[in-house]
Amino acid sequence: MGTNQNVQQTASALHIDEYKVFEYSTEGMKRAWKSGMKASADYYDRMSQYKKDTRGMSRRDRNNYYRDRNKEDGWFDK
Repeated sequence: MGTNQNVQQTASALHIDEYKVFEYSTEGMKRAWKSGMKASADYYDRMSQYKKDTRGMSRRDRNNYYRDRNKEDGWFDK
């Protein structure tokens, strides 16, 4: 996430596929903050569900679940 720089080029140089660009202003910062908070909350919601779904599974089965769930809908790529 960044502003006043070539975010895409910097992310690419660091082998980062996902990046966010925001406007360097009060409103831009608010939108960036909200976006980051939502992304974090969504991730933790998915991880919580993952832990519920995989409770009692072997490590191998959890890994398969993770792979299959992500393959179906990019669950952990969002």
